Amino acid sequence: MNDISIFSDFPLHHYTGNYHDGRTEVLTEEGEWKLIKNISVDDKLASVNINTHELFFETPLNIFSKKYNGTMYVGKGRFLGFKVTPDHKLFVKPVYTLFDDGSSQYSYTIMNELPPFFEMLKYKHEGSYYGKINVRLSKDISIEKYNGWIYSVEMSTHHNLLTRRNGKILLSES
Repeated sequence: MNDISIFSDFPLHHYTGNYHDGRTEVLTEEGEWKLIKNISVDDKLASVNINTHELFFETPLNIFSKKYNGTMYVGKGRFLGFKVTPDHKLFVKPVYTLFDDGSSQYSYTIMNELPPFFEMLKYKHEGSYYGKINVRLSKDISIEKYNGWIYSVEMSTHHNLLTRRNGKILLSES
């Protein structure tokens, strides 16, 4: 029996997904945070326009889950809360000096390719744009062994899923 669940007929070999653990939540149009493992393709989920920081709600194209045994990157700290697979992409801006000159740009970066210092966008509890935070990779992100189910959502328009874990919001590529 296949250990991968796909809640639509999207071919799996085309999808490389950003996977979260089952304690990750997503914001629904009703204003409720639902565990990612409990959402359906009928839910309208929060997606963010990265240029305007505007929140949109849209139904996912696909929802994926699979059994996983490997390492997970864990963001813990005052503003970070996530547990994701090594190929997960975060929306970050490298910070090369204490007095960043602004020349670097935000882009999606794979977890295992993150720079030592970077900036992330921060969102309030209800999902609205709040500001920016600086992250130090060696202090704020750790690697843990994991054996369990992981989940991913493919969005149609904005490809930026708003997620939350331990009360802290994260903007991820979907």
